[in-house]
Amino acid sequence: MSKSLFGLILALLLDNNFRSRELLRGIYFLPFAISPLIIGIIFTSVLHPQWGILNVILRAAGLDFLAKNWLVDKSIAMFSVIGVETWREVGLNMVIFLAGLQMIDRTYYEAAEIDGAGFASKLRYVILPLLSSSIVVNTILNLIHGLRAFDIIFSLTGGGPGNTTEVISTAVFRTYSAGAYGLSTALNVVVFLITAVIAISTLKIITPKEE
Repeated sequence: MSKSLFGLILALLLDNNFRSRELLRGIYFLPFAISPLIIGIIFTSVLHPQWGILNVILRAAGLDFLAKNWLVDKSIAMFSVIGVETWREVGLNMVIFLAGLQMIDRTYYEAAEIDGAGFASKLRYVILPLLSSSIVVNTILNLIHGLRAFDIIFSLTGGGPGNTTEVISTAVFRTYSAGAYGLSTALNVVVFLITAVIAISTLKIITPKEE
């Protein structure tokens, strides 16, 4: 949900004409093009409780109370992982929304402005309805990526502390490493079936609208 929301906000901002918009689009999309494992390794350093750059900046700004054990504290470890994963994938959501925005005929905006509609009204009655396919695609892709998430979680926390950040993919890896091949295979089949159901449902939702 947060990936789609931030992606939509960025798309709306970068759909306007200004000099550096192409550069900004590339910058925001770049994290998705980087290997998740590399991102995990980078953020392991960024979120280190002692010398991580995030806590260093917070302490330098006099905000020591905000400095946390981001990847060790059970109460916030999952939120830290979600934050990194959101940062990585928000660019993909932005690109899909941008493609949808550029397909909207500008005459709809002009008609809305003639009727006295402000930005909020255009967003509600013009932009969001015409972006319905993009919203569905992003939602489905986010669900699939969530089910397949492994590299970043494994490199950041390994599923810990304890099993706080455990997901299906890390559970499959852990059970396979422990020699429970039957259980790991069964979990893989479950992931495949869920992904297939999501993909088929997406096609059924989108196809009638495209026709």
